[in-house]
Amino acid sequence: MIEVKKSIKAITDVEQFDKYVNPNNGNYFNPEQKKVILYIDKPLTNLHPNDLKKLEIIKSKGVTIVNSLDELREALK
Repeated sequence: MIEVKKSIKAITDVEQFDKYVNPNNGNYFNPEQKKVILYIDKPLTNLHPNDLKKLEIIKSKGVTIVNSLDELREALK
């Protein structure tokens, strides 16, 4: 499963990923437990500390974060 965002700023709630990774979530949407990937189009450079924290929380949920088509290709292997 791939969620695509234009930039890190487009992620307003890190809990939105629970519907893909947490079977106890009421809106769980991944019964086959497929790999979850977050593709962020805008380069992740010079990030604000709050954005870095946001990325770490998302990663801690088991979501793979990619920031280029090459990274996406590798994640899909």
